[in-house]
Amino acid sequence: MPSHPTRIALISDVHGDVHSLQSALDQIDAQGIDHILCAGDLVGVGLFHEETVQLVRERGILCCRGNWDRWAVGWGTEAEPFSGRPDEPYDALGLGLSTESLRFLAGLPAQLRLEIEGTRIVVCHGSLASDMDVLFEDQVDQAELRGMLDEVGADVLVLGHTHVPMRVEVQGGGMVVNPGALMKRGEGEAKALILEPEIGEWRRDDDEGGTFAVLDTVTAHTFPTTTSGV
Repeated sequence: MPSHPTRIALISDVHGDVHSLQSALDQIDAQGIDHILCAGDLVGVGLFHEETVQLVRERGILCCRGNWDRWAVGWGTEAEPFSGRPDEPYDALGLGLSTESLRFLAGLPAQLRLEIEGTRIVVCHGSLASDMDVLFEDQVDQAELRGMLDEVGADVLVLGHTHVPMRVEVQGGGMVVNPGALMKRGEGEAKALILEPEIGEWRRDDDEGGTFAVLDTVTAHTFPTTTSGV
């Protein structure tokens, strides 16, 4: 048993916003978090795609592939997301990505599966079936969520894609989490999502900054965090 709960930061949908990514990493470092997992979409939409990929690589962040990551290397374009996959990745969307970054994106797995301190975690972008699927809390039932966790043998299933934070306790044990989008929608700084135990819901202080979440593997609950620089 570790001397303290192992804490894992969950990020997703950075979309080339390297400044929000750096803001989140600064806060993650300040909290002494042990691991960082990403649910995909490192590129697309924003302005700093190459810088974002390089920062993720430098930090050794484990990441699955999002739909924009797939399109960016020519494994389907935004207009034709299900077109053929070429032998070599190329800068299909003209994002200014280096060969090194293209190969990194092309090598991302559709899913991450790992166990940390006895907590089995699976990370994917849209759903277990497709990076284009959307899963909103008010559109799923407990039986569907139970089936998802059982299918992959997970205690925690981490999703992205929707940009909408979600945390659902699953009957019989386990949870499904979406940390929301790290990409900012305005001038606000990236902020950690804080679980309000009394109401079992996420809380955030503004609607502009990007969001990320922190998982406590001992309790398999989100770890209440504070933010810095805000």
